[in-house]
Amino acid sequence: MRKDQIFVLLLIVLLPMSGCFDGGGVGEADAAQDSNSEDNSGTSTPESPPTESSTIQSRTWYSTGDVFAATWTDGTNYSSGQQRCMEYGPQYDQDTGEYIGETCRRYGLPNSAADWDVSNCTSLGGTPTWSNLGNYGDDDNNASTDYAYQWAPVCMDIPMLTIETEAGEALLLYQKFGAGTWTTTCNGVSTSLPTYGLPGGAYGNEYLVVQGSSMNCTHELTRNAYFGTEIPTMNMWSVVYAIQDVTVV
Repeated sequence: MRKDQIFVLLLIVLLPMSGCFDGGGVGEADAAQDSNSEDNSGTSTPESPPTESSTIQSRTWYSTGDVFAATWTDGTNYSSGQQRCMEYGPQYDQDTGEYIGETCRRYGLPNSAADWDVSNCTSLGGTPTWSNLGNYGDDDNNASTDYAYQWAPVCMDIPMLTIETEAGEALLLYQKFGAGTWTTTCNGVSTSLPTYGLPGGAYGNEYLVVQGSSMNCTHELTRNAYFGTEIPTMNMWSVVYAIQDVTVV
């Protein structure tokens, strides 16, 4: 047989075989691709589990404070047991009648609350208190309570801060700096902060959970001011706190 006839014969045999091979390869590849596409479309990416930080309740810290006069005065010098001016009045020039200023009209030992000008105390919201009243009320020498007014009153319970919380709200006290008495009143019962739990105190607590989070409470910070000189001593107070929701059981 001639060479050209053999070549043609080989082409007739090989061409159908090559078509089968190509078709099978393409079909399998397409099937695999389609299978992958179906699997991807039917599968969702699982959500990440919540982390510990995402479950912690957000907290806002509040800061408040100010400077204040640690002492108060009614404008008149005071020494225990000494006479002082108890009444001022206007003074005028005898020739021209021109107003000169205020002058003392009456000196003496104070023997009543009226002998003290307590307006500087009450204007701060405080209550003037004569601490010796209980000591001179009734004794064998018939000494009256008038004697107790010779000592200057203390300006007590000057309000500094008031925080109201409802049941289910915990008051977290991070800082309490400076003078002042903290009183928490819940359902008509009052208590003060435990000295061992003050922020920065014992046990290394970062903050103090103030008592009463299961009740409606009023938290008040007040201070006292003692009678002093014309130039008062200045001081500073500061409080940092947060209010955290809790579940009452």
